Amino acid sequence: TIVVILYGANDFASGKPLGEVGSFRQGTFLWDYDTVVRGLIENLTDTQVILSTLVYRADAETPNALGLVLEDYNGVVRHLADRYRLKIADSWSNSGIDASNFTALSADEAHLNDEGHQRLAAFFIECLQTDRCD
Repeated sequence: TIVVILYGANDFASGKPLGEVGSFRQGTFLWDYDTVVRGLIENLTDTQVILSTLVYRADAETPNALGLVLEDYNGVVRHLADRYRLKIADSWSNSGIDASNFTALSADEAHLNDEGHQRLAAFFIECLQTDRCD
């Protein structure tokens, strides 16, 4: 069984604090994401867990209420992949969804349309089949 986690876009949009690696604090993105990852690893022992960076969205480079951009949240995802030695699917950098084509691949400023989801799914499939994820 394979589980791919693509999590955190709403946390970015709502301005959830990132948290600090040295001090886990409940209610932060780091704490919440770590809890999900740990729960999957501990309870689904025959499962390969893969973390995905967040996909481009129209406001990705616009600072949220805390002055953070989407790439700041992707840094937490990368940290947790390293921490738990998990494969990371870098959809931010490698899915082919970016500022140049987001309008054509999106239903609104934050959500992909059918074509965008097909492109993202194709990226995940290629990642799993070729082990070229990042």
